[in-house]
Amino acid sequence: MKSQSGKQQPLIQYGGEKLIISFNSTQITKKDMTGEMLIWECDQIQVSKEPTKKEIVEEIIKLQYQITDEIAHINNKNKGDEKGVSEYATYQAYRDMAKSIAVEVLAAIKPK
Repeated sequence: MKSQSGKQQPLIQYGGEKLIISFNSTQITKKDMTGEMLIWECDQIQVSKEPTKKEIVEEIIKLQYQITDEIAHINNKNKGDEKGVSEYATYQAYRDMAKSIAVEVLAAIKPK
């Protein structure tokens, strides 16, 4: 889900029985009746307090793609059409980003 805040959210936060992971943070200008203000917007997922890499990656991917989309991208790439190959490359880049975030999160919560 998208989250907005007056300050940039940390990578990980604990919320009840869940670990909240914030990523893809960008600062945007928001207009309201009093004028403009800068706020932070990010993507957030919730996982178990001791997540696996697989759990984190799956939750991040679910923000962007449904399982039917994933299958379609794979099949369209295998079919070889130009659009399918391009969409598959975009999907793979998103998966790679998800894996990188998972590695970063697991390193941050690893007991010292």
